[in-house]
Amino acid sequence: MIKAFLICFMYIFPFVAGGQTVLNEGTNEKRNFDKIYYQSVFFTTPGNSGENVIWDFSSIETKDDGIYKYVVDSCKRIHQYVDQEKNSYVLRDNLLSQYKYENRLAKIKYVKQKNVLRYPLQYGDSIISNFLGYGQYCDDHIVKVKGQVLTQVDGVGKLVLSENDTIYNVYRVFTITSTSLAMDIDKTNFDSTQLKQEIEEKYEWYSDSFRYPIYSVVQRTSFSNLEQVGSKQYAYRLLPEGIDELSNILNDSLNSNNLSSENENIPEKFHYKVECSNGEIKIIYSSDDDATVKAIVSNPYGVIFRQQNKIVKAGESGNIMISTNGLVPDLYVLYLNVNGRISSKTINIR
Repeated sequence: MIKAFLICFMYIFPFVAGGQTVLNEGTNEKRNFDKIYYQSVFFTTPGNSGENVIWDFSSIETKDDGIYKYVVDSCKRIHQYVDQEKNSYVLRDNLLSQYKYENRLAKIKYVKQKNVLRYPLQYGDSIISNFLGYGQYCDDHIVKVKGQVLTQVDGVGKLVLSENDTIYNVYRVFTITSTSLAMDIDKTNFDSTQLKQEIEEKYEWYSDSFRYPIYSVVQRTSFSNLEQVGSKQYAYRLLPEGIDELSNILNDSLNSNNLSSENENIPEKFHYKVECSNGEIKIIYSSDDDATVKAIVSNPYGVIFRQQNKIVKAGESGNIMISTNGLVPDLYVLYLNVNGRISSKTINIR
């Protein structure tokens, strides 16, 4: 069924790059009682950004199946359910924002909502916003979260799901969320010596004829006071039932049983050292293989100040220069993602 559908799709809708709207409120808004059938797959690097890109995931092995559900209440608030988690959103003035998160241990209400998507959105568009929330953990611990979300449509091309299944007119939506969390504090205080941080990179592939993402890749890295303590990578795709119903996968709340820390399985073939002086961060590197490098500089409070991408060729040596002009003296984290292998260093900018 899926093969016939996709072959038909690729002939009816030939690939046209750029200028088209990838997300619209009417065609991509979450609907009441939608059920989303997804299949977990082994993690793979998300590939390049840009135009006329080919994202080939045809050789990726599959894992477990799952399902999401959406409910829209009488106030038109959108609730997403998966396992024991609930994410709640509101759509207002063409902006989809998250106002609450709940699971069996924690409840967070965003007093400054977390912006998720804006409609319409097309290739080259981006939105950035800050968020702030308070809540409880295990009923008796006060929690404060704050951070920043950047969403951009960073790629357009075709998506290869198998040897014979190719979808054209596919857009990639990249979202990076940087979050800091403090527990057991007074609401007026945000103690940087007790902070936990998380950086999440999320890639979602959309097509004009699908309401929800066809394929998703997520990478999450956790820090304690800017020191890296863990990393998770996972991916999943629509099942044929989901395609029949134009259903979706969101990726903020997969069952933890499907999470896998696969950094240790990715060979270390990108070698680097970091210097910080004279108003810049200098990453001196050599690479054994072709690599896509993403470098991010953020502070302890979840604010991203610098972001830089670089395509590196096998056998290449060189420098990545990141300006620190305008940054106040403080500790920052330099986050590097090289073909899915994540590493970080604490940078003291004086």
